[in-house]
Amino acid sequence: MLNKYTISGTSNIDSEQASGPYLDENFWPTFQEDMENFKKNIKNHFENNTSYHVLRVGHAEYCFLSRIVPDDTSRQGKLITKQILPRHYSGKQTIKQYIDCYESLLSVDCITTQIGWDFKGWLNDIIHFRDQYKLFKQSNNLTELFNHTHLFNKNYKIRSQSELMNFPLDIIYGLIANKWLLKEFKNQIGLIGNEKKLELIKKLLEHNEYKKYIENDYFIEYVNVPQRQAIEDDNIEKKILEQIKNSKCKIFFVGMGMAKLKFFNKIRKITNAIIIDVGYGLDAIAGVCDCNRPYFGSWQNYKLNNYNYSHIDMCGSPSWNNVITI
Repeated sequence: MLNKYTISGTSNIDSEQASGPYLDENFWPTFQEDMENFKKNIKNHFENNTSYHVLRVGHAEYCFLSRIVPDDTSRQGKLITKQILPRHYSGKQTIKQYIDCYESLLSVDCITTQIGWDFKGWLNDIIHFRDQYKLFKQSNNLTELFNHTHLFNKNYKIRSQSELMNFPLDIIYGLIANKWLLKEFKNQIGLIGNEKKLELIKKLLEHNEYKKYIENDYFIEYVNVPQRQAIEDDNIEKKILEQIKNSKCKIFFVGMGMAKLKFFNKIRKITNAIIIDVGYGLDAIAGVCDCNRPYFGSWQNYKLNNYNYSHIDMCGSPSWNNVITI
């Protein structure tokens, strides 16, 4: 990895971060400046109690949005696994659910994805689909688009990285891994995510050693989301929005897969809270981090003694080699 992409207080141990665009200074030449701007922006929004939404997208979102669109050789995104389907959705989505996803993509302040040519390809397709949706919506012709989904591919073009995202997701990963985000908003953070992982975090917080490590004594709100296929549960959406609406929390970290697309567009109507999609960062907070993930090479997992981890839907394989059991 070039120094340009390093983040103080973090390390990288996977070969992915020592190859490809991580060795290309032109992939994101303003990485360090954008990281400092993000830190300033989030602090300003917090102090002024104004909304600021950052949305992470990746392979799961690409799989979902592309599944109704016919393949086209001009497209950049490539499917790499079919394991996304049972974890995130059953494959029986309604048009309304797709509309919610595109409205969420249009509503946020920042879109981000991980550094990588594969991630850029997935995001290129997603942004093109979003722009086609916007175009047909403006002409009041969404029925035509969803009846003839090949139109999502029309006028496809390849965009630069800066046309696709506001800054790399790696910045958020790094600021969780070095605990800047955790320290800056200590004891003021709400969590939205996998119900089993939030339950695990609560139990870890019963231990002072863990509190000290994550620089927080508590999280002020836990918004539970089912582990699987949450995007299909309208009752869950209502429950999530109601809890967020009634909360006094000013900043939420989100880690819940692609189901967040179902309601991101509705949050600004009910709260001024900052919403940061930290993705895998929530797994780290829950002590089930795969330390091969970008910037988490030095992360310390904490594991509960005599706790059944088999019921947790893991995202990758947790690094248990150097775990601290409590």
